[in-house]
Amino acid sequence: MNEMSDNENKSKWSIRRKLAGIMLLTIFVSLSGMIFMATYFFRKDVENRVKENAIQVAISIGAKTKSDFTLIIEKINLMLSISKKNPNSKIDSLNFEKVFFQNDKFFLMIGIFSKENEIMTESEIVFNEEALIEFNLNKDLMLNIAKTNDNFSLILQYIP
Repeated sequence: MNEMSDNENKSKWSIRRKLAGIMLLTIFVSLSGMIFMATYFFRKDVENRVKENAIQVAISIGAKTKSDFTLIIEKINLMLSISKKNPNSKIDSLNFEKVFFQNDKFFLMIGIFSKENEIMTESEIVFNEEALIEFNLNKDLMLNIAKTNDNFSLILQYIP
């Protein structure tokens, strides 16, 4: 009977191998869990940083665009007020137009249009003559583009 119980108690695996297997399995599961968690949190952190950077870039571009448009509108208002105050003095307005288009040379035309009876008519319009010649465009084409647009004010710009 004693021999039988000895055979039953003995297995293929010794206690040493069993403990080594348990330790190996514990280490493997622990390391796998740490690697998974580190990868998950690192990925989330990187995604959040990319989103934050994209938001910061959008805010910066928005602020720059807003300041550029504000500056352009101020220049246009100044140019129109000069031309309306001194309609006979074309020298001042021509110099101002030249300086305006010299600093913003990719603007092709600046005009103020109003909609009357579903037709766009121009009230004030200024062309960048040098840019029109350089890009082989004519004033009629620019006016047609502006008149087919439904906006009340329009700024056409060439973006290279």
